[in-house]
Amino acid sequence: MSRHRRAARIDENQPRIVEQLRQIPGVTVATGMDDILCGAHGRTYWYELKTSAKAEVRPSQIRLRETWTGHYKVVTSVDEIMRDMGLVRDRAGKEEAYKSRQCPVCKPWTCPVCNRRIGSVSQAYTHSHFCHGGPESIKESN
Repeated sequence: MSRHRRAARIDENQPRIVEQLRQIPGVTVATGMDDILCGAHGRTYWYELKTSAKAEVRPSQIRLRETWTGHYKVVTSVDEIMRDMGLVRDRAGKEEAYKSRQCPVCKPWTCPVCNRRIGSVSQAYTHSHFCHGGPESIKESN
């Protein structure tokens, strides 16, 4: 007996979305599973790509969405992924030009002097004290 694994079917928009994501500094993309994994902000994001919002979601994907405790989301465009990961297009609106926004999940602290994203209140105090002369330079991100 031989076992032949069938090739995984990919959605037609996957190559374009993966190419766009790989052009963004700080974003990594892995393919070959159901569907893509992206890394940004030190987090892993699992996306199931569909060609449209009305595309069929298989029963196995529904079970996964209901039981998976990590990040998993069904999306149709690179813009949905960018918003979900906390990235936004720059004001020029160029296709490949994205800038980082504060992570919507952990809402880290931001240094108003150098605009550096800082993960916690204690790290913000240390950063502002040693880099800018005091904790009064800290503010919380919205």
